[in-house]
Amino acid sequence: MQDHDANIDTTPIIARTAMLAALNISQWSARKFDKELTTELNVSKGARDDAARVNKLLVDSEVIKPVQKLANEVRGEFYHRTLPWGADGERIMPANIYTDWMQYFSAKQSEFNAAADHLAHTEYPAALERAKDRLGTMFNIDDYPDPADIRDKFDMGFGVRPVPTANDFRVNLSGEVGAAIRQQVRDDIERLTGQTVQHLWSQVGTMLTSIRDRLADPDARFKAALVENFTELVHDLDKLNVANDPDLDKLRNSAEKQLLALRDPEALRKDKATRQAAVAECDDLIDQFSGMWG
Repeated sequence: MQDHDANIDTTPIIARTAMLAALNISQWSARKFDKELTTELNVSKGARDDAARVNKLLVDSEVIKPVQKLANEVRGEFYHRTLPWGADGERIMPANIYTDWMQYFSAKQSEFNAAADHLAHTEYPAALERAKDRLGTMFNIDDYPDPADIRDKFDMGFGVRPVPTANDFRVNLSGEVGAAIRQQVRDDIERLTGQTVQHLWSQVGTMLTSIRDRLADPDARFKAALVENFTELVHDLDKLNVANDPDLDKLRNSAEKQLLALRDPEALRKDKATRQAAVAECDDLIDQFSGMWG
């Protein structure tokens, strides 16, 4: 019996508007657990074996900071431009930001590689020599990667693949079994898409409520970054709404039209009337959409 279900185009919206993206960054931690020193410390203090741990910083922190800073920056930007998807580390990247992301990533990858090259070929040999004095008797040459191998400890890569669909499942199984598996795939995609949309709603709700509570408290210090981050999120909803959720579009339009007082962070800090107006605007938006973020 032919499985007609397999011939029907059931490609979910998210498979057309987004892709699965993975960012992989590896780097040398420059830290080493010292079991012998840990035992020595705990015994000398009359403590239990698991009371303290000695983790040595093998080189000056300034040596690895440039690479760590770049890694953290790229990872943060990746999370900012993508949405969660499942539990395997992949995230949803909207197709309409892929080109901009690749321009950003390529530039940062070059910076990362240059910083890693400098660390491995210039900084590391000298830092290894300084560590002998800095660590004193805690120094152990066996803790350190060979200078010829240290560069391989650093890498930054990025890759994408299509969002899987039920039609991708082409294993030769009987009609009923194949149909059941394809339905399971559809259910999984629907569930994960729902979680992705809910993540966006939760972000909006958390940030908007935080702004509202800050503004309503006359004694609270107000930071412009709070409003700037929310304004940026609202602006990006047009791209991040990979499931084409109409309610998210309504929220974006309402926020851009209604939250007028939030456009002047300086006035929010200094002018009581502006703060009160902003609180009222936030309350109105919360009343309209709070049911969406639970």
